[in-house]
Amino acid sequence: LLGKIIDREALVLEGLALLAPALRLRRCGPSDALRAGGRAGEGLHAGHARSGLIVAQVALCCVLLVGAGLLLRSFLLLRAVPTGLSTRDVLAMTLAPTGEKYAAAGSAHRFYDQVLERVRTLPGVEAAAVANCLPPTQFEFSDSFRIDGQPFAAESYPSVPVLIVSPEYFRALGIPLVRGRDFSARDTMDAPGVVIISESLARRYFTHEDPLGKRFKLGGPGLSSQPWREIVGVAGDVKYRGLAAPVEPAYYLPYMQVPSRWMYLFARASGDPLALAPAVRARVRTVDAEVVMAITTTLERTQAESIAQPRFRTWLLGLFAAAALLLAAVGVYGVVAWSVKERCKEFGVRLAMGAGKGDVLALVLGRACRLLLAGTALGLAAAALAGRALAGLLFGVRAADPATYAVVCGILLGAGLLAAYLPARRAANLDPTEALRYE
Repeated sequence: LLGKIIDREALVLEGLALLAPALRLRRCGPSDALRAGGRAGEGLHAGHARSGLIVAQVALCCVLLVGAGLLLRSFLLLRAVPTGLSTRDVLAMTLAPTGEKYAAAGSAHRFYDQVLERVRTLPGVEAAAVANCLPPTQFEFSDSFRIDGQPFAAESYPSVPVLIVSPEYFRALGIPLVRGRDFSARDTMDAPGVVIISESLARRYFTHEDPLGKRFKLGGPGLSSQPWREIVGVAGDVKYRGLAAPVEPAYYLPYMQVPSRWMYLFARASGDPLALAPAVRARVRTVDAEVVMAITTTLERTQAESIAQPRFRTWLLGLFAAAALLLAAVGVYGVVAWSVKERCKEFGVRLAMGAGKGDVLALVLGRACRLLLAGTALGLAAAALAGRALAGLLFGVRAADPATYAVVCGILLGAGLLAAYLPARRAANLDPTEALRYE
């Protein structure tokens, strides 16, 4: 019984498989059969099906190329964003002194003072500093602020990055000091409070006056216990919330006046910064053999890692687009080559009646060009719709970027016509006598 059921279902499947070619032959008239040289069912309708598949393939390739092009332009613009600091030849590592010996106030400061003193004496170290941030994406906390003599409003004084840094921080990271001075060893807990503000903060809140010497306080009105601090410097703007985020105001506090247990150690080297890492770790161990050093990297690597996701998306979509372009070119070549084979007699007649090689070449390339243009037009329309999904991943470029669309059209048409040229040249070089005898 099971065998009979299987045989019956096999017959049904065979009938369905033969239904499509039977219907295709039924629609084929005598004139179509004569023009197709006895291969009507295959030569005419199958040719249309192949052409339709090539159009769809070119359209899909166009969508992928547009997406890859937009992501590539976005990634290049993102990588070129100025961070406000010099990442070249800067070593960075995390220091986390632990234990009861660092519970007392000022104990962590003394540890960092000794570390900086010993690291700065290493050959090849131009500057060394500690901070609670690792640009361009990591900082410990943010807070609002008040300016003496200016009314406070939460919307006017938003929460901005607060950086706790040691002297030489700006020199070690290559951040320019636009005005005023850097922090110094005199800015201790017993000294008057000081602060350095960023250039964008100075432009926004001190438009027509000199910020140096003005009084500045952390937090809003609720933090009245915070002391007033004197603005002693203005530093260049730095990206602390990522390369894609806009530059925002920030302010810096001396690490000797603000308690902080764990910090990043930065050392600007005159050569390869990673080559200094073993010597720097050894100097830190001489201060405290039990200190935790979790991360050892460079600022260049940190910046590269901050855009790792955009780079991965660009490479992945670019790989798919390249594969689709290769398949589309192979498909165009196959369709044109099959068309040349099917129309061999026609080309022989044309050549025998005086047509030139250029005429045959233009005839073959014209059909390929029509397929490419149809697929490209369909692909551009689909890419315009798909671009909305990519809009949130782009930086500095619109989803409907004309330059990207123009380059993609050029690549598609160029690759497709190059693939079609080989069989087209073969058709143009046919011997009319041999072509007329071709079966």
